Amino acid sequence: MRFNPEWLVVGEVRDAGAAREMLLAMQHGHPSLSTVHHHSAATSWRKLAQYITQGADAMSFEIAALVISDAVDLFVHLGRDRSGRRVVTEVCEAAGWNGTEVQLNRIFVPDASGRGVPQPHLSDARRTKLVEHGFDDQLLTNPAGWWRT
Repeated sequence: MRFNPEWLVVGEVRDAGAAREMLLAMQHGHPSLSTVHHHSAATSWRKLAQYITQGADAMSFEIAALVISDAVDLFVHLGRDRSGRRVVTEVCEAAGWNGTEVQLNRIFVPDASGRGVPQPHLSDARRTKLVEHGFDDQLLTNPAGWWRT
């Protein structure tokens, strides 16, 4: 927050303390960005939940999922395509909590080459909010991916 106090940036979450503090700050509405290493966007919330179920201030897994669903908007997974370039492979929207787990909408899923291609699953509320902040939602209309014409 040193250079721009409007943003909370946590470089990499690797333990319970960092995960808990990051999520609690995010719940207060700070624009934020963080990384966590995991296998996919769809499962990265579980890694965060596992972190905050550990330590002296541990929460139950269900409450951890509730906190995550309330604090996080999107999970973005980076991987490598067939040529070895780093690309966005998957994007999931945190769409709620079902009492035990974070519910996700998969917005981009990997295609045969490994790059993420759009899916029609972004919620109307999130789409509206993104468009209000300058997002061009036409990027979601090309089923082959926005980078292809």
